[in-house]
Amino acid sequence: MLGIRLILIGMVLLVVVLTSGVVAAVLVPVGLRARRAEAEERFEEISRRVSRGAMRLEREGEQIAVALAANPDISHPLSDSVEHPLVDGMSALLHKGDHIFSAFIGHPNGDYIEVSKNEADPRIAQ
Repeated sequence: MLGIRLILIGMVLLVVVLTSGVVAAVLVPVGLRARRAEAEERFEEISRRVSRGAMRLEREGEQIAVALAANPDISHPLSDSVEHPLVDGMSALLHKGDHIFSAFIGHPNGDYIEVSKNEADPRIAQ
């Protein structure tokens, strides 16, 4: 009687273990595929958002460049003693652009003007 009970208990345990193994073998890959698909969707959404943000920043920079290029003072020679007439306009454009930190205008001879926001990063303003 005890032998039959042990055999039945062993068979039930064997069936439970085998069933659990089959279920795990089927469900684990399905779960991994689902997680991978979800991660790919999230990655694509994040990349779309980053791309849109980068395009916005690029347009903002292009608008500043076009505005500066249209200014007749762009060809005004640089001088160490006099502030260039474009500095005020460049500063105004930078303050309109939330994500632009600085603007440069370079001349063929290597001279350039740079205007930067100091308040863009509190560590810089200190």
